[in-house]
Amino acid sequence: FVTKVGELDGLTLTKETAFYEMVGAKNGYKLTDKDTGEVMEIYAFDKASDAYKKAETDQKLTIESMSYSFDVKTSNGYAILLPENFPQKDAVLGLFNTLQ
Repeated sequence: FVTKVGELDGLTLTKETAFYEMVGAKNGYKLTDKDTGEVMEIYAFDKASDAYKKAETDQKLTIESMSYSFDVKTSNGYAILLPENFPQKDAVLGLFNTLQ
């Protein structure tokens, strides 16, 4: 997914590991568009985990230690935080929806 997003026209991304443990994920990345500064986050979960089930139901990820949550979209064990102004947003969502 991260590689395919990086190949979209008009995106120049930097990738860094996100604090995925804080939301109960098994992996996660932050992708920052160098031109706009917009940041998206993608998290991979164990689909059977309570954290993913909660995210799927609420469409939110929660950082329990901070009592903070943020809106996400979920699909097939993944969650994405994608700002409205992220470049190529529709194309990114299209790729996200194909994750297996």
